[in-house]
This record gives sequence, C-alpha cells and structure tokens, in this order.
Amino acid sequence: MSLKVILDGLNLDAGNEKTREPIDEIWEPETEGYGTKEKNERCSASVYSCEQLLGMRFEELKWVVSELIPGGLTLLCGKPKIGKSFFALNVAVSIAAGGRAFGKYKVEQGKVLYVGLEDPLRRVQERMMKFHTDNTIVGKNLFFADEWPRIDEGGDEELLGWIKNYENTRLVIIDTLVKIKSRNSLGNKNSYDTDYQTIEDTQNYR
Repeated sequence: MSLKVILDGLNLDAGNEKTREPIDEIWEPETEGYGTKEKNERCSASVYSCEQLLGMRFEELKWVVSELIPGGLTLLCGKPKIGKSFFALNVAVSIAAGGRAFGKYKVEQGKVLYVGLEDPLRRVQERMMKFHTDNTIVGKNLFFADEWPRIDEGGDEELLGWIKNYENTRLVIIDTLVKIKSRNSLGNKNSYDTDYQTIEDTQNYR
C-alpha cells in the first residue's frame, strides 16, 4: 500500500474540542437514563442523547488549506505514480509562499517540513525548479529532510522537537508512511492495525 502522510502539527491549536454546553442554556434531563453520563451509574462511557448532541457547541474548524485540508492528520492515498508527491510538494510551496494553493484555496503562510524518504534530494530539487515562486520567501519557510528515524526509534520525539523549535510551522509532510512505521510491524499481516497504531501515535501532536 502506498500512503503519504500530511501532518498538520503546526497549526498547534488545530482541532475541534467540544464543550458540553448547548448554545442557549445548559440542558437538564427530565429523567435519569443513558442520555447523560453524570446521572447513570450503570455506564461509565460518555453517552449523550440526540437532544444533547444537537445542543453542543464546537470550535470553528481550522484549515491548513481552506476547504481542502483541515487541521489534524490527513492521509493522501492512491496508486503509485499518479502525482501524490508532486501534489504534496505543491501544497508545501503554497503554504511557504502564502496566498493560495493551486490558485484557488486560501492558505496561511508559515513554515513547512517536507520529510521525503523515497526520492533523493536531486529529484526534489528538480521538482522545486518547476514552481515559479519567490524563492527568497519559500527558501526561508520550506525545509527538507531525506532521512528520519522510525516512530518507535525516536522519530516522534524528533518531530515534536522540530515543531517546538519552529513555532510558526503550519504543515509537516511525511512521504511515505511505511518509511516511519515500526520495523516490528512490517511483517505483520494485519496492516490495517499497524497503520492505525502509527497514525494514532502521530495525529495528536501539539
């Protein structure tokens, strides 16, 4: 499976944390039951009634690329050689330069880390030369790495360290997922579980 990971670590306040207050007033149940956790000793899970759910207020969704890539973790998947890496690089350049991605979608300018673990730097350079951008601005905001430790070999700490060092980072791109997965998981026949675990380990970076 060919997977690319686009990780927004860097919209650090990205997310959609929910509050349990309805828009107008705090909802008080008329009777006890499974509709509210506080008054139900039989169930320890957080269970809400439809009325409670409809009354919840959520933070506005944050976008890395307006209407295209939300804050959080995004997987870019597809068949080999259909342009996934070039697509990701286009997004990276757009955010580094500021303005619009693909001439359409608004982006907030910031720093981008592109971890390319399949293509040599020579090839990445050739692709970069195809973009007609202000290299002075992009050059200060876009960073490349051609090697990175696996998640269980210190890769997660390295990534968090980079993010903390560059507070204005808007996007981290990891190309590809299999290159940062635990080596112990590579022989596991249940690839879904191992992929899920890797994603779960990275999606909550703050």
